[in-house]
Amino acid sequence: YLNTFDGSTHYHEMGHLYDVNISNKKEWVDISNKWYSETKADMIKVSKGGDFSGENGSEAFAEAFASYFGNNKKGLPDYIVDYFDKNIK
Repeated sequence: YLNTFDGSTHYHEMGHLYDVNISNKKEWVDISNKWYSETKADMIKVSKGGDFSGENGSEAFAEAFASYFGNNKKGLPDYIVDYFDKNIK
């Protein structure tokens, strides 16, 4: 997992609350697909049978949210930091 800092679960779950259909939009799905292809990180797998599904980037969004807001953007590629800088306030 990307986030293991104290409070990471709180930030992760807050990411799910903040995510109001953001993770289903094509722009985020494309980003989470790219992130998955580069890292193969388990955090980007979703609950549909435990396998990665590009149609649902919810877990990737929540993990990115947690790192961005709770862990000084640690472990995030530049394109995710750029996306959050521009779109998530």
